[in-house]
Amino acid sequence: MVLSHSSYADVWGVLSESYRKYFNSDKFDFYIASDGVDFLSNDLIFDCLNYEKNIAWGESLKQIATQLPYEKIIFTFDDLILTKKVDELQLIEALEVPSQYVKLICSHVRFYERFFKLGKSFKLIESDSYRGSLVFAAVDQKFLKFIQEAEIESFSPWQYEREINQILPMEFSIVGVRHNLFKFSNLIIKGSINPISRQYLTAVKSLEYTGNRKDMRILEVFLYEGKLVLFTVVKYLS
Repeated sequence: MVLSHSSYADVWGVLSESYRKYFNSDKFDFYIASDGVDFLSNDLIFDCLNYEKNIAWGESLKQIATQLPYEKIIFTFDDLILTKKVDELQLIEALEVPSQYVKLICSHVRFYERFFKLGKSFKLIESDSYRGSLVFAAVDQKFLKFIQEAEIESFSPWQYEREINQILPMEFSIVGVRHNLFKFSNLIIKGSINPISRQYLTAVKSLEYTGNRKDMRILEVFLYEGKLVLFTVVKYLS
């Protein structure tokens, strides 16, 4: 379930190609959520789920949650372009863990948990970053029901990522994996194209972005990459 909006339709082509190349599976159904189907072309790997136009992101998420009858749903976002083949057997094994939430990437997982403990998954504690994040995370129907009932109608995606950890029910089983099951490149940062990501996708992965969205400025790229490295180091060692 890719969370999106019609204003990001320019990235759907390269996103779809990355899924076709690295996660084209008959074991999963693929959807993209948007405020209308007019922007979808027939050659995308995704089917479309609609939510109302001109509503806050949090309200759109609640509407999406009512349309997913599956036992487990993997959420992600439209600007995260896959860069490596997904191991379906490992993914299915992770989805079979009895929990309300499974974080399928470990980019914000503590160094000790990731490299010095055994087992493919572990319980996330309240201090773990992005606990409850929808960036490559699998949830069950209990989690979807929580989303439908939570007071998140006015949340932006960034507010959700920051605050969801504080309101998750205590009784939920919240776990994470110790090895990334999805590898990706973040193509869009704060509405602009990350030129480093675009060049990598084009030159190394043969995945070309063909839209006309503006690039980040050099200073913005420098600050973003610097903060990302700093955050990762601090989190690994905390």
